[in-house]
Amino acid sequence: MTAAPILQSIYLNERIFAETKCIKVTLGAPTSIASSAEDGLPFENISEIAEEKQRWHSEGERLHVDAEAFKLACTTQLGLNVETVRASGEFALIKGRWFPTILIFLRDAKASDGAHIDWPLDGKLVDVAVKAAAAETGRRWAHWTFGGVPEEAEEVDVEAVYKLALNDDLAAQVQLAQILYRGDKVERNLSTALQWFRKAASQGHGESQAMVAYMLDEGLGCAQNEVEGLHWHRLAAENGSAYSQRKMAAAYEAGELLRQDYEEAAKWYRLAAEQGSPDAQFSLGWLLYSGNGVPQNLEEAAEYFERSALQGNAAAQYNIAAMYGHGEHAPVDRVKSYAWLRLAAEQEYEGAEGGIEEICSRMSAEEMAKGKELAKELAATIGAQR
Repeated sequence: MTAAPILQSIYLNERIFAETKCIKVTLGAPTSIASSAEDGLPFENISEIAEEKQRWHSEGERLHVDAEAFKLACTTQLGLNVETVRASGEFALIKGRWFPTILIFLRDAKASDGAHIDWPLDGKLVDVAVKAAAAETGRRWAHWTFGGVPEEAEEVDVEAVYKLALNDDLAAQVQLAQILYRGDKVERNLSTALQWFRKAASQGHGESQAMVAYMLDEGLGCAQNEVEGLHWHRLAAENGSAYSQRKMAAAYEAGELLRQDYEEAAKWYRLAAEQGSPDAQFSLGWLLYSGNGVPQNLEEAAEYFERSALQGNAAAQYNIAAMYGHGEHAPVDRVKSYAWLRLAAEQEYEGAEGGIEEICSRMSAEEMAKGKELAKELAATIGAQR
C-alpha cells in the first residue's frame, strides 16, 4: 500500500509554489468508483475498510501514469518540447483529506522549435489540455492553477536594472543577479549571476553573501570552493542568514573545514533555530540530547526536537516520540509517543514502524484512539504551516 505523504512535496509549500514556474492540477475521484464516494482520500492511509484500502492502493499505482498523461496533454496543446518539461504526482492535504495532485514543472520549458516561452502560458489552452487529460484519465474533475505568477507582478525592464547595477545600486545588483540565476526574461547564466551576487555581497548584503557561499559550495557558475564558501557563510551568518548560520554550525561540528568546536556549533545552531530552521532545531536538539561537547539538557533537547517535528522533520518526529515513550524528559506519554511515531512512519523513517509495534504492545485501546486523533491534529498543524 502506498503511504500517505504527511510531509507534502516542498513545491506544495505556498511560498515555494509562488516562486516556481509550474502548473498544479488537483484531481477529483476516478469516475470508475461509486458516485457516492467522496473526492480525495481519507486521512488514515492504514484502514480496515476494504474500499478505502483499495482507493489508496489504486491511487498510488496510477498517480505516476496520470502525471505523464497531464504533462503530455499540456505540452501537446501548448506546443512545448516534451523533453524540457517534467511532471510529478503528489498528494496534497486539503481540509483533512489527501487529493492526488499533479505538478508540471516548466522552469526550463521551451517551445517545440526551441524558442523561449512567455510566462504565464495561455490559460485558455491550459484549460483545454487539463479537461482533455481529466477525461482521458477518468477523473470527475481537475482544477488547475499557475505557480510562479506573483500577484501584482510587474514587468521588469532588464536593461534598466542592468544600468542601475553598473552604477553600484545595491538593489539593482541583487535583482540582476536573481534574474540571471533564474533565467527570467534572459538566458540563464550562472557565472554572470555569481559575479553580480559577489558585487552585492561585497556591499554587505546578507542574502547575496549566502548565495555566493551556496554557489561556491555547489560549484554553480564557478569551480567548487568550499573554503572560500565558508568565508562568505561567516559573513552571511553574522548578517543574520539562518541558512549560513546552520552551515557554520555544521562546519564547527564536523571539524573538517574548521577546528572542531561544539560550543560554537551550538551557538550557530541556536541562532538559526530561533529563526525557525527545522534542520538547525533538530541538530541543536541532538547536541543537547547527546551532551557531545555541550552540557546535556534533555528538557531543552525535547523542546527543539518538537519544534522541528512540527515543521515536518521525520528524524525529529522519531526522536521526540522516543523521548516521550521512555519518559526521558518528562513522564512517559504513550499517546504522544504513538502520534509522533505515526507521522515519522508516514515518511517511512527507519525504525518508526517497529516503534509503533512496540508502543502499541503497551497501550490500551483508549490510548490508541487518542494517539490516532492526536496524530491527525498534528498532521493538520504541520500541513497548515507548509
